[in-house]
Amino acid sequence: MIIDNLDIKKYDDDFYMINNMSTNKYIKLGIKEFNYLLLIKGEKTYDINQCNHLSKEQKEILLSKFEDWGFTYVERNNKFQKKRMDFSNVNIISFEPSGRLYKILNQMKRIVSPITLIFILGQSIICGWIFVYKPNGIIYAISNIELSVSTTLILYVMNVITGILHELAHATACLKYTSKVGKMGIKLFYLYPSLYTYVSSTYLVRERRKQLVIASSGLCVNVILGMSSLIGYIVAFELEINIMILFYYFVLSIGSILYNLLPFIKLDGYWILKAFCRIDNLYDKSIILFLQLIYDFKGFCKNNIVGKKKFFMTFYGGVNLLFHLIFWSYSIRYVYLIFNDYVMGYLMIIVFLILGIIVMINSVKFLRKYNNIYKKDSKRILSSI
Repeated sequence: MIIDNLDIKKYDDDFYMINNMSTNKYIKLGIKEFNYLLLIKGEKTYDINQCNHLSKEQKEILLSKFEDWGFTYVERNNKFQKKRMDFSNVNIISFEPSGRLYKILNQMKRIVSPITLIFILGQSIICGWIFVYKPNGIIYAISNIELSVSTTLILYVMNVITGILHELAHATACLKYTSKVGKMGIKLFYLYPSLYTYVSSTYLVRERRKQLVIASSGLCVNVILGMSSLIGYIVAFELEINIMILFYYFVLSIGSILYNLLPFIKLDGYWILKAFCRIDNLYDKSIILFLQLIYDFKGFCKNNIVGKKKFFMTFYGGVNLLFHLIFWSYSIRYVYLIFNDYVMGYLMIIVFLILGIIVMINSVKFLRKYNNIYKKDSKRILSSI
């Protein structure tokens, strides 16, 4: 079924997959939510009984989400209106893979196989052997770290290339298992320039293994390149050739892997955790559960979530709220380190005053968003866990 810019498919008897063809982003909706979407789109095929199961507050929340997803209105140029500004996630450039890039991704699908996993395992064994039996090269590198301007620039270029390969890996895995790839591009993620790939089509995949492959494929690129650089450095060191930049790149890769594994913001670590837990919208649902603990302890004790699952989701939701502020603080420090040598005096004060206002506005919006969702829609959300 196609309505305006929405491609709609029904899966089983309990949910629908909505593809916004403008952004190639996928959203999973339950039966009640889908029928309410039909109602506000003016379609005559909606089930009024399903819509009546939603309260007025729930409908307000859904309408807001439909607007954010670009479901409810179209501009003259047939492109959906932009989302309300979110300073923690500012899109700079976006494009849909097509033409030559799409052909490259199709060719790369062969790499997404058990052979790659075996290769990573082999590299891991070699690196483990290096740390145990050939530590001299590593000790030497750690004792003689010296980053010149030219080395820093080379590492930066290597990191950008790695980021591109990282996102291509996500797109390749997504194309292999869903036959679809979302938009790719560059954005400011908490002020950090970041590459991204929309892989929301993973909702089309029911198998946990395939979801994990899509979520972790980018990290596999970092692991392969990082361990290859360490092996290359040690081989050169044994031949009395000092290629320190390979060791620096290995350390940079470790940092990038740890960063991407953070599950408290929507990086690779979150999507891996979500696939393990098999809970759609784990991030939002965990925050709502934590807010129920704060606002309604009796309701929290009586809800249908029990045992370790309740403890994990509540703890995870609380950390998510806290980490939003922590990540902003690290972002401000990142900006400070960049501009400290170039911006002085009152100008630096003005820069940080502007950043402080941005962080305050974003944090208030973030907390208000989940507070409103909790007050208006927590019953429906928690009952779906």
